[in-house]
Amino acid sequence: MWRRFLAVGCTHAQFISKQAKEAVLAMKKSWKPDITLDLGDVWDTAAFRSGAKGTKDESEPIPPDITAGLQWLEEYRPNYLTLGNHDQRIIDLMDHPNALVQQAAKKTWQEIETTLDKFRISWRPYHPELNWVQVGNFKFGHGLLYNENYLRDSAETFGNCVVAHAHRAGSAEGRTLQKSTAYGVGTLSKRLSMGYSLRRRSTLAWSGGFVWGEYNTKTNETQIWLHDNGQSDRWRLPV
Repeated sequence: MWRRFLAVGCTHAQFISKQAKEAVLAMKKSWKPDITLDLGDVWDTAAFRSGAKGTKDESEPIPPDITAGLQWLEEYRPNYLTLGNHDQRIIDLMDHPNALVQQAAKKTWQEIETTLDKFRISWRPYHPELNWVQVGNFKFGHGLLYNENYLRDSAETFGNCVVAHAHRAGSAEGRTLQKSTAYGVGTLSKRLSMGYSLRRRSTLAWSGGFVWGEYNTKTNETQIWLHDNGQSDRWRLPV
């Protein structure tokens, strides 16, 4: 029996593109997936990053970031959320030696957990083995690799997979005896909107996108289509 799915990633809270957001929500309404996935980096958490101290990121307001991410989850309503490295910062800091940092992280995660429970969103931690959701014969998760060959290397490391993280939509085959393929969902965030990425040449290759398709519950087959929107603000949907 064939079932439908839709997967996106890297919205980065208040940095989400309005056009991308509207396009994905319209796609979900039209496609009517049985499983909807968010592959992480729902939040940007600039103030939570380890290198924020002494930089302008240290003063980045937390509430707008958290609120925008929660609003996205309420609108998109994924069945699964695989946390990204930006999201994981909050959980990691709940054990911080500084009591103020620890308390801020705990309060923030409690607010997030309330929304996850409310909408029955099953989540996975940012971890090389525990981050994945199996859909057909593909693993779906945030991904850990971000170099120029991140998709090829992901296929060779994890097998068939769909990842986010690198903000570049695309696909690549692994150099493996048994066929392995990796898809990148790209990002829904506005390019050049995040301070840390402004002066990186690789940011010029960022592209909007998402992955959608079908999987067979009996044969374990998976059919995947990639929508690569490039750097355009105009989204022409496939359905």
